[in-house]
Amino acid sequence: MKQIMLDTNIFDKLITDEYFPEVWQAAAGSIQLVTCEIQEQEIASIKDQKKRQLIASIPRQVVPPITLPASSGKHRADQIIAHTAASCCDLFVTEDRKLQEWFTQQYPEHRCINYQQFVALVLQST
Repeated sequence: MKQIMLDTNIFDKLITDEYFPEVWQAAAGSIQLVTCEIQEQEIASIKDQKKRQLIASIPRQVVPPITLPASSGKHRADQIIAHTAASCCDLFVTEDRKLQEWFTQQYPEHRCINYQQFVALVLQST
């Protein structure tokens, strides 16, 4: 079973994609979606209750985040998510191009793809 870390922005895509339920059913048993505690906090802080509930209904495994040295970088949360993905997942999915570039430079042996590539990968693996 592939462990796939979804960046928080991917959940927005999942809940608005009319084909996601079929894609998810087709992938049953072949992938495990993974998030870390930072992402769960981001999801819990979504003000739109319906959106928050839809995202909360997506099954996933929550893993502890990688601890980074203290820094004041404005992208610290993204880096923690990406480092966590590299440490425990087979694949990282994000729509953030800068984060994709950073991840690919930091972890050239790991895959980082966008949402459309993720859907295509899931459909090909079924």
